[in-house]
Amino acid sequence: MTPEAALLSVAIAAYFAPEALALLWGTRAAWEFVFSGVEAWALWVYVGAASTSLVVRCIATWGAFEAFQRPICRLAFPMDRKPSLPEGANLCDVALGIPMSWVSVFAALFVAALAQEYARR
Repeated sequence: MTPEAALLSVAIAAYFAPEALALLWGTRAAWEFVFSGVEAWALWVYVGAASTSLVVRCIATWGAFEAFQRPICRLAFPMDRKPSLPEGANLCDVALGIPMSWVSVFAALFVAALAQEYARR
């Protein structure tokens, strides 16, 4: 399967699968959340794989990491109702038990530092 065909398959699944899966288990909104993360992840992977720039690949890796958190962390909760989260926490903070928002901040700072260092060359 070509990368383009894979992306098309993911886009079709992101459009049609949430409603079909909601008939079996969970809500359409929960499945749309999951599939939008998978779709964004696939696009970031494609951008990273297609690029020859180290900076773009690093940004794409960070984007893929951020995007894939959505489905993984949402699937950690029951799909038939909205998750109940403490004030100030996000899905991944609660699902993984660590402050993922801070991991994301440090990842962004690393990518920015890498881009700055690469720009000096």
